[in-house]
Amino acid sequence: MADPPADITAQIFDPSPAQSQRVFGEHYPWIYTFTGEDVLELTSWNSAAGVRIVLQGRVHAAPGVIIPFAAVHVPATDRTPVTTVHTVPLGELLNAIVYCDTGSPFQSQTFVRVAVRRGAGNAFTRLGVIIQGAITAVSARSFPGSAIVSSLESEPFIRHIVGTAPGAGLNITETVPNGARWEVLTFYAAATWSGVAGNRTPYLVMSSNSVNVGTFACGGATPAASVVSCTWGQALNTGADNTNHQYQGAVPGHLTLVAGSVIQTAVFGFAAGDAWGNPQYTVREWIDV
Repeated sequence: MADPPADITAQIFDPSPAQSQRVFGEHYPWIYTFTGEDVLELTSWNSAAGVRIVLQGRVHAAPGVIIPFAAVHVPATDRTPVTTVHTVPLGELLNAIVYCDTGSPFQSQTFVRVAVRRGAGNAFTRLGVIIQGAITAVSARSFPGSAIVSSLESEPFIRHIVGTAPGAGLNITETVPNGARWEVLTFYAAATWSGVAGNRTPYLVMSSNSVNVGTFACGGATPAASVVSCTWGQALNTGADNTNHQYQGAVPGHLTLVAGSVIQTAVFGFAAGDAWGNPQYTVREWIDV
């Protein structure tokens, strides 16, 4: 075998000395550094009873020094926003988590936003949102990690409601509450018609901001002096059982109603002595903020 060329040489690369590395805590591009001027703002929108929210996290205070923090927040139960502000130890925010430690809200019943803001009084500057989304007793939101999402991106809460029976001669009126958005799945109500002559033809009417978005029939004409059951639902066919006075009709799917929208009955041939019972209905409900 031929000898290697005489001009081949070897070069050894020594590692950089440890003294040239940056100290712990200076190599990470910290997003939020708390120096005493900023606080964490926690805002909640909630429709479940007995809920308590916990905000926890850690701050890097100095090289090798990690300080945890925790705060408690109690939301309202009517979807109105509740805001509390919480001081944070001085240093760089490592992580934060928010979850329900009391109560059993379902998905989309409790929605939170955690923001960094400068100033704890009425005059403040909101610097950034770090957490936003729905939480439950077993589902938390965290920073970093959780996506910032709107309240309408969560799976809706399936809510079953028993409404208010109106007085004789009056129609049912149900209103979408503040802070909510509904999609009606089913609507049931029984009525007692008086002996006043003439058929009654019931309808379900939905309106938003005083604009009628739909009038939906329920099985056709019903006889006087009878107790009738009316059911509206998505994908139902219009039908009538005149022997047992059971009637049904359809409502459209994916028709959503914002807060203040009205669901009410209307009856052609309605008489003063006619009376509706308590409506019972099921909706998909989102917190709408």
